[in-house]
Amino acid sequence: MSVIINFRWGIKPEKHTEFLNLMGQAVTVTKIFDACRWMYVTNGEEDAENNKTDFVVRVVGCWDSIEEYKKYFQWREELGLHDMANEYATSPPVLTFLPVFFDCTK
Repeated sequence: MSVIINFRWGIKPEKHTEFLNLMGQAVTVTKIFDACRWMYVTNGEEDAENNKTDFVVRVVGCWDSIEEYKKYFQWREELGLHDMANEYATSPPVLTFLPVFFDCTK
């Protein structure tokens, strides 16, 4: 069963542009993986829900399975991407898995 991943980071305003550049590079590499169906980086909403002035950046993607995503995630951790990304964050990222029960893509 495919899965959508949703990574959410609160980013320091002064680091926002640098973080988007880092994520853009990371997503370009990620899309090479066969199990990755698509990836998007969303930008710039302010973190009003937590009454902060941080920017919220989401990385959203669809993978063939949660197991395939976890293999990829482990590889990224070994390369240090998550540690690097956390230097831009105001708090640890939140990762949500959304199982896909109905796929309406063409």
